Parts: sequence; structure tokens; C-alpha cells
Amino acid sequence: MWFWLAFLAALGPIWIGRLDGLLAPIILVALLVAVRRPALAMTLATVGAWIKIAPGAVALVLAATASNLKELLRNVVLPGAAVTAVVVGVAIAGGGQDNVLDVFGEQGDRQLQVEAVAATPFTVARLWDPTIQVEYDDVIYTYEVLGAGPDAVAQALDVALPVAALLLAALVWFTARRRPDRVGDILLLGATAELLALIVFNKVGSPQFVAWIGPPLAAAIALGSRSQGTRRTWFLPALGTLIVARLTMEVYPIRYGEFLGGWPLATTVGAVRNALLVALLVGAVVRLVQLARTRRTVSRPR
Repeated sequence: MWFWLAFLAALGPIWIGRLDGLLAPIILVALLVAVRRPALAMTLATVGAWIKIAPGAVALVLAATASNLKELLRNVVLPGAAVTAVVVGVAIAGGGQDNVLDVFGEQGDRQLQVEAVAATPFTVARLWDPTIQVEYDDVIYTYEVLGAGPDAVAQALDVALPVAALLLAALVWFTARRRPDRVGDILLLGATAELLALIVFNKVGSPQFVAWIGPPLAAAIALGSRSQGTRRTWFLPALGTLIVARLTMEVYPIRYGEFLGGWPLATTVGAVRNALLVALLVGAVVRLVQLARTRRTVSRPR
């Protein structure tokens, strides 16, 4: 697992002290077992999603790659429902029924966070436009870009994020049916695309979100010894992900004060990091489309 260790080192202290440091290993294990034990993968993904929404991307891809209704019910719906029933039951028993759905709605009142990918045009424009303001929200403890433009972008992202997630799931579904012989690669590509979409189309841009994209790359490399094609598919994305992780640490915590102040070097580092995230998402989508364009009739491995 050389990539996993390199990814953690590149991400640095961001990995420590946040829930994402717990979620990433859950996502990793779920993806490692997803093809051979999809019900276990769905159980892990659902547990993770009740902590923070990111592992829900894995659950969505597992549903999209199920080969038929029976498999969908057995490996996706039933494990997910069982975990959910336990979580809700424990919450009700502990008197927390009023807060049980907070994990799914706590981002609603936020504005465009300064580190978000969609905030890049505004942070770059600060280099010559002093009217663009960044202020600290002492309720949710983040720095946000103020103004009518950033507010409109934030509202658009509230719609764009779920739409992007559903469109990607549809692409994964179609590709899995066109290429059942490559369902393992499709599942990992789909998870990568979904997790990247959760970052690229998110109005919140917390640096720890980058921890989400390491697991599918690590899983693909760990499983890639079985397939030369898998190694070719994942080499450049793995390199790009390591660069993204390192640049993320450079922005936060190393140059965070400079980034908030609009200094040129820190702003450039943040913009390059965000551009690479978009490039990784586009690359995953392009690869899925390439697979979908060719059809094979080989039966899906069990």
C-alpha cells in the first residue's frame, strides 16, 4: 500500500483530528471488497454515510453496478436498510431523534467557502479587485466569499451537486451494462468520479475533503496487480492525486494566512490545486465514456 502511505504523508496534518480521517479507511476497505463482497461494502458505506455523507458515493456506485434487481435488493437495499434501522433505532432509544438527520442537512445555510473549487475565480480576481471580500463566519467557523456573485454560485451548487451525482450514477449504470467484464474498474472509476464531484460541485471546500479521493486510487493500485490495464488506467490519476494532496497541505495549514490575505503565491497554489481536482474528475468521466463506447459480451465475474 505504498500509494496510501504516500497519500497520507502528502496530505500531512490535515489527515489528523477530523472525521474524514476515519471515513477514508472505511471507504478504502469498502472498495477493496466491493466486487467480491458487495453486501459488506454496502454495510461499510452506509455506516460511513451516517457519520458524514462522502461514503454515500460508494453506496450510489454499488447500486449502479448491481447487475439485476435481485442483486440490488440483496447487496445494496437490504444491507443499507439494516444499518439505517440500527442507527435510527439507537438514536431514538438515546433521545436523539430530533437530530438524527442532521448529517444530511447541515450544509444548507452555508455560503461559498473560500477554499471551494467554485470560489477559484473570485480568489484569483482578488489579486486585482479589492472589492471582493472574504470574511469569517463565527457560527460555522469558516471563511466565506461575500457578495451577490458568490451567493449565486453557492445557490447554483446546491442544485448542481445532486444533479452531478445522479448523472454520474447513470453513466456508471450504463457503462457496467456495456462492459460487464470490467465491472471492477467501472466501480472504482465511478467511486472516484462521485467523490471528486462531491468536492468540485461543493460550495464547502474544507481541505480535509481531499482525504476522500485517496481510497479509490489506493484500492485500484492494490487490486491492479491482477490487471495490466488497471495499472495503465490509474497511474496518472494516482500521481495527480498525490500532487493535489501536497498542494492542499501547502494551502492549509502552511500558507493559509497568505491564502486568506490574497497573496499571489498562495492564491496560485490554491487555484492549481482546484484545477487539478477538475482535471481528475474530467479524466474519470472520460475513461468511463471510453469504456461505455465499446461493448463486450463476457459474463460478469462472480
